[in-house]
Amino acid sequence: MRTNMKKMNKTEVIFLAAAMICGLAACGDSEKESGTTGSVTPATSYQDSAQNSGWNADSDTDLDAGQDTASEDGQDAGQDTDLDAGQDADSEDGQDARQDADSENGQDDEQDTDAPTADDYAFSTNDWKTLEFALDGVVYTFPLTWSDIEAAGFLIDEDYRHEVLESNYYTLSVNAENEAEERISVRFKNFTEGDRELQDCDVYGIGFEVSQWRDVNPDVMLCNGVTFGMTAEEVKALMGEPDYSYESEGDDYTSISMEYYVTGHSYDNEIEFYFWNGVLTEIDILNKE
Repeated sequence: MRTNMKKMNKTEVIFLAAAMICGLAACGDSEKESGTTGSVTPATSYQDSAQNSGWNADSDTDLDAGQDTASEDGQDAGQDTDLDAGQDADSEDGQDARQDADSENGQDDEQDTDAPTADDYAFSTNDWKTLEFALDGVVYTFPLTWSDIEAAGFLIDEDYRHEVLESNYYTLSVNAENEAEERISVRFKNFTEGDRELQDCDVYGIGFEVSQWRDVNPDVMLCNGVTFGMTAEEVKALMGEPDYSYESEGDDYTSISMEYYVTGHSYDNEIEFYFWNGVLTEIDILNKE
């Protein structure tokens, strides 16, 4: 009995040990397979999840956000700021410069263009030999009387008005002035048979001068457009070459006088121009006939 039991016990032990070994092997395979399956899938999910929401996501987000921010707020803002500022600066400076240019050049040109020409007066001709001229916008031609000049508002000293001029005589220049203090010079002639007071005589000469020392100067233009401020060359372009000219020069001045005779040989009917430092400042018109 005891021997059998021992054998049986030993067999059972062996059997149990074998069963335990098989069980352990089976359990190990199951845990290994289960563990592999359980570890791979979550690892993959974790990695994808990490890429989507972990470091890579943060990195992408930060990078994209930084780039977008830099692009939109930085570079774009810088470009916009620089561009706008530059455009504004260019616009303001350019516009100001153009306005200045327009103010200086355009306005001056417009003022020059608006300066009166011979077409702005009611001249009957542009032939200077008619001795037609405009004084303060009113057109005159010879023969002239003192009453014509007086009607324009010019007066001479009362003593001169009643001074008697003998027959076939004429005077030198007599100053006349209007209320605006414009000054002209007048020459009288008496080619009648009897003596006359100056106020009853004809005018054979009239002279105009602009002076930098006077606040007001007469506005004068010949029927061909010659007016004060022109150069000798500009006058020649309208009058032709003078019949007589004379030039003088000092340390601080130059002067030119040019005479144009109506008949080409007599200074009894003529227009004389006087230039000071290259600019026309005096016009004298004579008609002794």
